Amino acid sequence: MTRETARFVILILLGVNAIAALWRYGGLGREEVPVHDTVPAAEQPKKPTDKVWKAEPPSNKPDELIAIDKQAFYKTFTEGDSGINAYYCARHVKLQWPVAVNGERRLNTLHRAIIDALFGEHTDNIYIAIDNVIMQPKFPEGVNSDYVETVKSLPSNVPTGHAFRSRHVLQVYLTSDRLVEFQLRIHQCAGAATETDVRKYLVYDRLKGNVLTLDDIVGDQKALLRALNRRIDQLNRRGMCLKQASRIPSFRLEPEGIHFVFPRYEVGYAADGEVTVKLPYNSITPLLTPEMKDIVINNANYSRPKKH
Repeated sequence: MTRETARFVILILLGVNAIAALWRYGGLGREEVPVHDTVPAAEQPKKPTDKVWKAEPPSNKPDELIAIDKQAFYKTFTEGDSGINAYYCARHVKLQWPVAVNGERRLNTLHRAIIDALFGEHTDNIYIAIDNVIMQPKFPEGVNSDYVETVKSLPSNVPTGHAFRSRHVLQVYLTSDRLVEFQLRIHQCAGAATETDVRKYLVYDRLKGNVLTLDDIVGDQKALLRALNRRIDQLNRRGMCLKQASRIPSFRLEPEGIHFVFPRYEVGYAADGEVTVKLPYNSITPLLTPEMKDIVINNANYSRPKKH
C-alpha cells in the first residue's frame, strides 16, 4: 500500500467516527440518550393532587407487618412493719411496623414522632428507645429499689400495690393510598388508684413525608372546637350526657370524616370510658386546609390491616 493510499484510508476512518459521534450525540440518535432539558417522569415532583398508588415494592403486601414484642420482669425487696416485702415490675413493648412504608421519604420524622409519643424519648432509633424502657425497672411509689433482680415472670398472687406494670403498644390502625395511621396505647398501673390508660393516634402523610398536625388539617382551630361542641350538644339531645370540650384531642382520619378521641373523664364520665366524636368532612369543609381537602378528594383504598 502506497503512502497516499494509507493516508486516504485513515481519512475515511476518521470520517466514519465523526459521523457516528454526530449520530449518537447530535440528535440523530436522540432516542438513545435522555433529553437534557426534560426531567424523567419518575423524578418529576408530585403535584398536591397526585395519588400515591404504590409506595412499596411490588413484592410487599399492603398489610405485611413486622412485629417487635419485648418483655422484662424485675423484683426488689423492702423491709416493712410486717417484715420483708417483695415488689415487682413488668415492662412490655409491642410494636407493629408496616413494611410498605420502608424506603419512603423523610421516614425519620415518623420514627421521631412515634418514639416521642410512645416513650417520651428524643431519638429516631426505635431499638434504643425500646431498650431504655425495657431495661429500666420501675416500682410503686415509695419502694426502695437499691437491689433489683430479673425474674422470668410475675407471680399470679402479687398483692395489689406490690407491682408496677407498663405496656406500650403501637398498632397500624388504617392504611390508604396516601396515609398510614397508627394507634398508640400507653397503659401503666401500680394499683387500682394509680391506673392510667392513654390512647393516641398519629397520621403519616406518605406523599409529603410528615406527620399531620391540627395546623395541617384545619385553618381555624377555635372554629373547629365550636363545631366539636355543637356535635356534643347533638349527641346529648340523643340521650348521651357529655361535657363540653375545652380542647381538641387526638384525632384520626376515616374515609367519611375526622374522629376526635377524648380520654376517659375528659368529656364523659367513668361509665362512658373513652369518647369519640365524629365530624363528617362535609360538615366542616370551610375549615379544612387546601392540603386536607386534597386528601379528602384524592385519597382512596382505605384498609384496616388484619389482626396479628
